[in-house]
Amino acid sequence: MKVFSLKLIIFFIPIVVLAVGLEIYFRNVENAFKIKADFQQQNIDKIETLVLVTSHSQNGINPKYFDNLTSNLSFGSQDIQLDSALLFHYVDKMKNLKNIIIELDYHRLDIENDKTYFRLPWYYIYHQVEIYPIKPLNRVSLYSSNTDFFNLNLMNSLKGATKKQKINKFGFVEENYTNDFLPLNYDSVHIFKTASERLKNRHQEDSEQSRIKNKKRLDAMINYSIKKGLSVYIVSTPLYETYRNHKSVLKDSYRKKYIDSLVTYSKIKYLDLEDSSLFILKDFSNDDHLNATGAKKYTLLLNEAINSN
Repeated sequence: MKVFSLKLIIFFIPIVVLAVGLEIYFRNVENAFKIKADFQQQNIDKIETLVLVTSHSQNGINPKYFDNLTSNLSFGSQDIQLDSALLFHYVDKMKNLKNIIIELDYHRLDIENDKTYFRLPWYYIYHQVEIYPIKPLNRVSLYSSNTDFFNLNLMNSLKGATKKQKINKFGFVEENYTNDFLPLNYDSVHIFKTASERLKNRHQEDSEQSRIKNKKRLDAMINYSIKKGLSVYIVSTPLYETYRNHKSVLKDSYRKKYIDSLVTYSKIKYLDLEDSSLFILKDFSNDDHLNATGAKKYTLLLNEAINSN
């Protein structure tokens, strides 16, 4: 029995060492999510503007172009329940906070992650936020949250298939971000011609149940922010024409009706740059995301709006 136990221990030692090594590597490798969380927590009593929401703002708002200190906690696939959890986790600790920016684009009200969403443990590990019960292993192990995701990233890095991203101190990716339009040489004719195929499954969610729950969450976030004397900015991000043409008019009408109900409050400002002529094709990295050049332009406009308030 002792011999068997010893063999079992010897068998598992390399596996444990490998798992620990991978965990240490992924905890320390530079990534935007961790940088954003670190900046938020290290500057929590100095931040004046907080940005919440999805990859539209993750890629579209670069905090370095604001005059006041800004934390952009937006991230891909971040839904409104995560926005709400982040806001209520941090807002009372942010003694210098003055502004909240909430993106309310076409897809936002209909998206709601379930408990299987693989990034939920990231929010627990880096922000101490938990909207669904997190498995004990995932509470301590980033790698275990999605081994396939991390293994693929590791293999791509080892093979040199991806370039190292340039990420600034705010967690904004300034170079070597994903750019779907670049391989198409920013050829507008080809981009329009291939849009239907590219967008056929993009933001097709249409859920009345999610809309009801998300509006309640947003109402709670906005009301609490106003109660604390904060200025709330609802924004519609610049979107390329192909994406705007792809939208369902009926689905979008629900969003617009909700926005109309919000702007009656004096403390809420609505900035609609969705179809702004200020943004050209080369400001986008794909149909619904700005690139770093477009992000600078967009952020400066937001900065101007805040300064004029």
